[in-house]
This record gives sequence, structure tokens and C-alpha cells, in this order.
Amino acid sequence: MALPKLDWQTVQLDTMPPKIATAYKAYRKTVEATNKERVALEDTIKQHLSAKKLIPAGMEPRFGYRWGKLAIAFAEPGSAKSAEGSEGFSF
Repeated sequence: MALPKLDWQTVQLDTMPPKIATAYKAYRKTVEATNKERVALEDTIKQHLSAKKLIPAGMEPRFGYRWGKLAIAFAEPGSAKSAEGSEGFSF
């Protein structure tokens, strides 16, 4: 069964009622803080992997966060992300 194609529309922020605008601003603030923490986590992992020589030559670590799980893959710098995954990476 094919899923219907969704027609995404960008919300015009200046049209939000005050209650929704306040909730959206709080959400964006949380997203910004979360992104900073994600970058710090990934930098810490990269430093650990590099110190332990766990990064294959010519590759860089990539991170995924699906369903609350941390996933790691190694790819050539600049290559696109893949949606495939497998279990089993350990530090």
C-alpha cells in the first residue's frame, strides 16, 4: 500500500496566536540547546575514537539518532548519509 504524499507548508510565524508563538519559541530554544549538546557529544566521541585509533584511514565518523538510540558509521569525508544500519558498534 502506497502512502499518500504529504503537502508540507511552511508556517508563517508572524501569524501564530500568542500562546502558540510562546510555545514555539520555547521549543526553538530547547532545540538550539540540544544541538549544542549534540555537537559536544559528537566531538567527545570523535576525540575518543581518534585517541584509540578506531577511525578507519580516510574515513570520518557519522552519527545517527533513531528512536532514541545512538548509531555510528564511518564514511569518506563529504559523502552523503545512508539510511541503512546494523547493530554492533562498541567503544
